[in-house]
Amino acid sequence: MDPFQVFCDAKMAGPGWLVIARRTTGDLNFYRNWAEYKRGFGDLAGEFFIGLDKLHAITKSQTHQL
Repeated sequence: MDPFQVFCDAKMAGPGWLVIARRTTGDLNFYRNWAEYKRGFGDLAGEFFIGLDKLHAITKSQTHQL
C-alpha cells in the first residue's frame, strides 16, 4: 500500500489517537457502497472515513484500543 495521510487527535484523549471517521455537519453522505468504504472517502480537513484497507494496514501488526 502506498503511504497515506491520517488525522490524529491529541486534544480529545491525549496523544496517539488516530481518527478513523469524522462526521460533524452531515454535509458528506456516508450512505456508500462497499468499494467506497473499502477505499475510504471524504477529506481529512472535514468529514471522512479513512477506509477499511487503510484501517487494516494500520492495525494488522499489533493490538489496538478503539
